[in-house]
Amino acid sequence: MGGKLSESEKADVVQRYASGESASRIAKSFGVTRQAPTRTARQRGWWPGPAR
Repeated sequence: MGGKLSESEKADVVQRYASGESASRIAKSFGVTRQAPTRTARQRGWWPGPAR
């Protein structure tokens, strides 16, 4: 693991994550860590958890 996501991949990650796909499945498809999709979604302003 350890790839970097391009800008278009980041947009795809957020869309897939928002649609309910698991972070693990998304990460596996892009060859990144499981944390990368959740971090990307949070940085892009989308997070499914309670507001902080």
